[in-house]
Amino acid sequence: MKQSNLIDKMAKAYELQEILKKERQLVRQHDEEYKILMDQITASGKQKAGNYELADKVVQRQHFIISDKFRERWPDLFNQLAIVKVKDAKEVIDDKDLETVWEMKIVTKPVVILHNESENQP
Repeated sequence: MKQSNLIDKMAKAYELQEILKKERQLVRQHDEEYKILMDQITASGKQKAGNYELADKVVQRQHFIISDKFRERWPDLFNQLAIVKVKDAKEVIDDKDLETVWEMKIVTKPVVILHNESENQP
């Protein structure tokens, strides 16, 4: 790939990266405002106002295992499948004690960094 073509692609990627950062911030702001409004609406106790109606919409259905019943029916399988969450373990065990049984996984993603032109000069 030619240098000028690569520069154009990196410039466009950087531009989109910055736009996405601003748009994500805007989405967070709208989400906060929406939550406040919905809290106020539900607190009113009213289901209808003008042409609007408050209704429950199913957004997700998810099965979950009742641990005690599963363990009672399949105790060996329960021990084999059990998952311990770090958050839960940290609530009852000191970090120092957990150091021997945990690992850190680091996830990275590439980002484009714009340097000042003066930084590129010898």
